[in-house]
Amino acid sequence: MSETLDASVRASDPTVSAWVAANAGSGKTYTLANRVTRLLLSGARPERILCLTFTKAAAAEMQGRLFTQLGLWSMLPDLELRAAIEGIGAKADDLAKARRLFAQALETPGGLKVLTIHAFCQIVLSRFPIEAGVPPGFDVLDDNSARGLIAEARHCVLGRAGNGDTRLSTALDFLVGESGEESLQDNTIESGDDIKLYIAQAYYAKKNYAKAAEYYQQYKQNLPEPLLYQYGFSLFHEKQYEDAIKAFSAIAIKQDSIGQNVAWHLGSAYLNSGNKEKARSTFEFVSKLNWDKNIKELATLNFAKLSYELNFQKEAIDAFRTYLKNYAQSDKASEVKELLSKILLAANNP
Repeated sequence: MSETLDASVRASDPTVSAWVAANAGSGKTYTLANRVTRLLLSGARPERILCLTFTKAAAAEMQGRLFTQLGLWSMLPDLELRAAIEGIGAKADDLAKARRLFAQALETPGGLKVLTIHAFCQIVLSRFPIEAGVPPGFDVLDDNSARGLIAEARHCVLGRAGNGDTRLSTALDFLVGESGEESLQDNTIESGDDIKLYIAQAYYAKKNYAKAAEYYQQYKQNLPEPLLYQYGFSLFHEKQYEDAIKAFSAIAIKQDSIGQNVAWHLGSAYLNSGNKEKARSTFEFVSKLNWDKNIKELATLNFAKLSYELNFQKEAIDAFRTYLKNYAQSDKASEVKELLSKILLAANNP
């Protein structure tokens, strides 16, 4: 133990260069704090001292330990202060000066410089951007922003792959199909949830909806609405209508092209799950939106048929007439005319 303390005292001497190699928890931060304290005792100005560490946690620990020690010294009686100074290997010949170190460190503009290597480099680049060849006033990319940009780039790639970019689609086939899902899940850069989401999007882009639904289901966080739609569509395609209804119902349906598409699939899921009442009301909503003409036509027809089946005779008649007026050339027109005739005959022969 005494050999360790002697080595620590020697390493804390600011007049010598020292390389310390030791295990975690062996006192490296303690030794570095003592070295800075001895520098201050020898007359070094706080603003001229720079300590660099690898992590923010180490920098905070170093600064906290140093200020704790200096704050304690400012209040110690003479005998205890003398012993504390000599305990770190310094000369206790000016106790008043030692007591002032805490205030001196606090009053230094910018404080004692205990920084990570990254923070120090950022300061240098900020002061000399032209010389370093970087834009003045640059911002440092933090972890959250980096994840956001990665996600944005990924969505862009997957979107292009799903919209006819054959080279990207082939690459995704190779990535997911040949490399294997396990190798993706061993990725140490992103969380397991991120990887599951990535795999789900990749499968959706290559139209493997069963696998896409499986991995979206494993994602534990709340899906943003565009991905929630992909999840719902994958479930719908795999005839998992009850789960598809839950996914589509969680999307705020607006009166726009996306809302029309979501509502159409929601209504179809209701219909396929046997809930004709909700299917009917949903198709009625879709039939009043004009973004996608094909969806509007099908929704009008489904609303009319369901109104007929559920004995909403007046609404059925109006909907069938509207359909014939707007879609007279449709291959469904003859079927609609036949259904409309049945309703009108039944109404005239109660």
